[in-house]
Amino acid sequence: MMVLFWVIQNLMDQFNPGLQQLVTLGNGYIKAFQALALTSEAYFSTLAKMGEQALNTLSSRSLGDVLIQISETQRKLTAEVEGVFRWFHVEVLQAMDKNVKLDEEYIEGSRRVYELEVRSQAAALERQLRRGAFRDSLVSLCIHMCINLHFGL
Repeated sequence: MMVLFWVIQNLMDQFNPGLQQLVTLGNGYIKAFQALALTSEAYFSTLAKMGEQALNTLSSRSLGDVLIQISETQRKLTAEVEGVFRWFHVEVLQAMDKNVKLDEEYIEGSRRVYELEVRSQAAALERQLRRGAFRDSLVSLCIHMCINLHFGL
C-alpha cells in the first residue's frame, strides 16, 4: 500500500502543477484575447465611422460601403470567437482547475488516512511487544517449526 500511495503522490506532484500551469496559461490567453477584442472593437468602430463619412461623398461611396462591411464582418467574427472563449473558460479551464483541486484534496485526505492507519498499527504492535504477546507467539511458532522439521512433518 505504501508503494502505491507513493506512486500516486509522485504522479500528482508532477502532473497537477503542469495542469495548474495549463489553466493559468489558458486564463492568460483569454485575457489577451479580451484585450485584443477591445482594441479590435475600437479599430473597427473607427473604420465604420470612416465608411459612413465616405458614403456621403460621390467619389468614395463604394469605399465607404466596403469599410462598413469589413467592420460589421469583423464584429460578428469577434462575437463568435468571444463565445468560444467563454465556453473554453467555463467548460474547460474552470473544470480543469476544479479537478486539480479535487485531486489534491483527495490525495491529501488519503495520505492523512494512511498515516493514521500506520500510526495505529505501530501503536498496536508496540503494545503487543510491551505485553510480550508478540515474543511469545514467535517462540511458539519457532518451536512448532522445529518440531515439524525434526520429525519431518
